[in-house]
Amino acid sequence: MPPYRSEYNLLSPRGRRFDRLRLRPTAVCGALFIGAALLYLFSYTATPDQAPLTPSYNRNVYKDLAEKDVLKPVPKSFQSSWQCTHMTDNNKPDNTNPDNQRSRMCYVEHFCVDRAKGGFLVKSSKTPPLNLANTPAISEDVYWQPEVVTSFDSNDAYYVDETLYVYGMSSPHNLNNWVYNGVVPLWRTMQANGATESSWLFRAKVFNGLQTSRHDMSFLAPKGQDIVLDVNQVGTDFQTLPPSKSAICFKKAVIGTGNTCPDPGCTTSFDKDTTASFRSYFINSMDEHFQNFSKSAYISKAQIPQPSSKEPLVTVIVNHSQQTIVNSEELVASLKHHDFNVQTFDMHKDMTIPELGYLMKDSTILIAAHGNALASAIFMPPISATFSINSRFTEHDTSYQPNFIASAQRYYQWTCEDKSCVEPMEPLARNCLAKYKISRTNLTDQAYYSFLSLSSPADRIANDLGAIPTFVNNFKDAFECYVQSIPRRVDVDKMLQMVAVAALDAGYVERLVDTGEGLNVKPQVFYDDEIDFREKHGYRDLCRAGRCCGPKCFDNLEAMMFREGGMWSLRGNEKDSKWKPATKIEGDKSWKF
Repeated sequence: MPPYRSEYNLLSPRGRRFDRLRLRPTAVCGALFIGAALLYLFSYTATPDQAPLTPSYNRNVYKDLAEKDVLKPVPKSFQSSWQCTHMTDNNKPDNTNPDNQRSRMCYVEHFCVDRAKGGFLVKSSKTPPLNLANTPAISEDVYWQPEVVTSFDSNDAYYVDETLYVYGMSSPHNLNNWVYNGVVPLWRTMQANGATESSWLFRAKVFNGLQTSRHDMSFLAPKGQDIVLDVNQVGTDFQTLPPSKSAICFKKAVIGTGNTCPDPGCTTSFDKDTTASFRSYFINSMDEHFQNFSKSAYISKAQIPQPSSKEPLVTVIVNHSQQTIVNSEELVASLKHHDFNVQTFDMHKDMTIPELGYLMKDSTILIAAHGNALASAIFMPPISATFSINSRFTEHDTSYQPNFIASAQRYYQWTCEDKSCVEPMEPLARNCLAKYKISRTNLTDQAYYSFLSLSSPADRIANDLGAIPTFVNNFKDAFECYVQSIPRRVDVDKMLQMVAVAALDAGYVERLVDTGEGLNVKPQVFYDDEIDFREKHGYRDLCRAGRCCGPKCFDNLEAMMFREGGMWSLRGNEKDSKWKPATKIEGDKSWKF
């Protein structure tokens, strides 16, 4: 094993060069000034989501590991060997079934990583190319293959006596992808292979967006590290580059996660306990951190009711960004008037994953704008309900449904089609038009203001323009860009009705109660275990009664709930319930919305 190379070790050649520089204070000061200016310029021009960590994280990581005796000499006669799934008797890839190729994983003895080659094997044959993506579409698969070296100096490498988990990450800055197509499949693989808190990770491939992710993954292996190959992927202290001059080698490596995701299109779907187990693991691992979160800037700003244990707890995420619910304060006031327990917070881009989990772990109902905020539901308990608020003319997006069905949660998309629910935003409109190369002069005043106010659907505006097909397609793309990100309003009365129905399935019913002040009555929410769907029947019966998602989720329900072999289909000696729910509480006329 090479000695640890400190940047400031004066016994090293680099250190001696630094020592000579001390004789030239003017040069040193000038160099420091230039370096500081360049660092400031980089920090100023990079956006918060793209800026990597800039401290000397890499030097400190390996210095600390050397001091803790984690880095050891590489064993003599170090040589790699591997076994992969879906191989023939001759150890050739068996690709007779396309799913074999998509889900193939490899298990390696002795695996190394360095900055030049990335991941590599030593004196071994090549593994088959391995799919590191967890996506339902074959067209989105991403294959990766470790290199092989025939000459290897074990004296110039570090060795860690742990298992390395090799994975890919799609759009790591996107919380929804990060959770359901990245972290949960990786966690599932680690659990299946006996990972410990000292295991290491290696992000071998990043695709569909290279922005830096600030989402902390250290809860997967608190005493390990996550090796990345690009400084732009160092988003937290858990990520590190390989050593600057040496390779770092591991006793074992597990490559791939088996093309696993909630969507039935993935080769390996989650089972019905995957997300619940992940939630329990995460909350248990964060227990000590949760106790200190009252001091967090984001937690202290959140409106958390006390005591927060009262159910049902309704969470309204009110992001102060383009994609927000404009009249959220009116909605919150109405919910509180009807005796619902409500918490609100801004899911700021710098909010940590543990902070988000802390806020969501006791929530019963979530209301949020359609988009990234919906991923926070992963931390909510089973049979909780999420209302995704769309803007006018939004195309119905079914991509989120499998995530909620896999989590045994109810999911409803709600769109207010009335003009009063539109909150025009001209800068966003111009940006979307410019993105698809449409200038303001290409549009009539009527077409532009119809676009801005969403007074007509895209097809009607485009037809009125009478433009060539290419222009029409670009206009429709710009329209979709605008409706996805525009601020939106909710119809408070209708949303209140929907929340009441969701609460009713959890056993909560509103009654008008005499306050003792004459004719004055006040709405109050009571719990009745006789109507608690969670205790009496469970998620499967909720879906079979048509009450776990909206009217356009049948395809996903059919695949995941009703089809033989589906995630929630009956197995073994389980009996199909013939129970059919009543549409109202018989004999109780005191609740209404």
